[in-house]
Amino acid sequence: MDHLSRKRFKRAVSGLLAAAMLMLSAGCSDSGASKGTIAVIVKSQGVDYWDALHSGANDAAAETGYEVYYDAPPTEADLNVQEDLIRKAIDMKVRAIVIAPLDAESLNDELALASQAGIPVVCVDSDCNFADKKVFIASNNTNAGSIEARQAGEILLQKCGGTVAIVGHSQSAGNIKGRVGGFVDTLVDTYGADVSGLGSDVYISANDISLSQAADIGKKVASDNNYPSIKIVSLQYTDLREDAAKITEELIDKYPDLTMIYASNQTSNLGVLDGLKSKGKAGKVVVMGFDSGDEQINAIVAGEMEGLIAQSPYNMGYLGVRYAHKCINNEKIPLLIDTGVTYVNSSNMYDDEVNLLLNPNDFENYRASSSAS
Repeated sequence: MDHLSRKRFKRAVSGLLAAAMLMLSAGCSDSGASKGTIAVIVKSQGVDYWDALHSGANDAAAETGYEVYYDAPPTEADLNVQEDLIRKAIDMKVRAIVIAPLDAESLNDELALASQAGIPVVCVDSDCNFADKKVFIASNNTNAGSIEARQAGEILLQKCGGTVAIVGHSQSAGNIKGRVGGFVDTLVDTYGADVSGLGSDVYISANDISLSQAADIGKKVASDNNYPSIKIVSLQYTDLREDAAKITEELIDKYPDLTMIYASNQTSNLGVLDGLKSKGKAGKVVVMGFDSGDEQINAIVAGEMEGLIAQSPYNMGYLGVRYAHKCINNEKIPLLIDTGVTYVNSSNMYDDEVNLLLNPNDFENYRASSSAS
């Protein structure tokens, strides 16, 4: 696969991006002096997912003639740092801001300052309710949660039921309702999961179904289909890997026969794996993950994780900068772009299309090493 073919293939990994890619194909060899700087501000440092987004942003910037100022808070708990980074970008007089907001509402004041300064705002990965954002580029998180739940439900039916815990990331994140709520809704609606033991303060539904309504729906679905008992026994949220590990350890102490844990982002996923290892339960509790860093892929290979939802952070970064470029030029753009998701497990992780999604910067080498093994 030559370089040009790889680039085209890379941008077509997510089927829902095909139309967007056609619109973007023209003018991808802009040259000349730099047109200025586009700020790309993500959620945390040292995470493979954000590194891939950064790579996509750099490629788009190189094609369109911009520099990239890229930064992130140390962790997803550092909302105040992300606020400061927006202000720094404004002071730098960047041409546009591409941001993965940590919170759906708390950054509105800073983003308003950017807009007042004539700096267009593009949201990627997580949405915010800032009225003047130009476009939101991300996975459909409700679909993603539902896809994961269908995989989880089939596993639970094969196991004749079981207990499920969910370790979600920040409860205020713009994507949490879809990822966790979509998962819960589908387990209830399709597999008759019992959520009656959850507290109303943590329960979440992508379809805005109340806890009592969901309990009634689950009971009816289970009865009508003669399904085995599936119970969601815990739903907790955290921004930090170490806290996700602690939550997992406590879950094992409380539910020693826990069947499955679903984690809704890379940080929570890695914390769950850490907690299971510390309790000697790695590979004994089914782990359904989200995002596709190296540690997670290695966990699938080792049999410590069943599968995960892979997004396309490269495309989010690439399209984020590409559409920021369009905003700067006052071009008409859509309000929403779905970059798609793929469920990955041991049966498809070595397929070329999946390898490219998991390793957008090193596809040829990864494919060669996989074939050799």
